[in-house]
Amino acid sequence: MSFLYLLIKLYPLFGLAGAILCFDLTRTYRRKMNTVWVGFAIFTILFLMSVAAWVYFRGDLHSQDWYNAIAQGLH
Repeated sequence: MSFLYLLIKLYPLFGLAGAILCFDLTRTYRRKMNTVWVGFAIFTILFLMSVAAWVYFRGDLHSQDWYNAIAQGLH
């Protein structure tokens, strides 16, 4: 099993972990009055939206098809 397949199959776990990390960095940099917090806030929103899209488009059922389509494009 390749890392790409694992990433696609378990994306909600990785996506939520990334969103939590970016949200924590957003709070930290906003408290320090650094403008980097805006970028981390955007990444938080993107992570959450992509996890919602994964769930909406039934990634649990279609992740194998998505992996095959990406793998065909890489070869």
